[in-house]
Amino acid sequence: MDELKNDVPKLAEHRLFVTRENFAVFGESTQRGVITQNCYESILASGIKLPEWFQHPSGQYVTLGKL
Repeated sequence: MDELKNDVPKLAEHRLFVTRENFAVFGESTQRGVITQNCYESILASGIKLPEWFQHPSGQYVTLGKL
């Protein structure tokens, strides 16, 4: 991530600060073209209608980071 953020030109007032602690957890939406269980449950909870071909989750919970 540091390489990516360092390669993007920024104005001095747009500097990026990184904390030692994680303040975000991200979930993968798909894995090898199949919707993950965490994404599927999140979409259902929000009331978004899924196409028929995308209604069979993998059963895998895939998250990045932890609080």
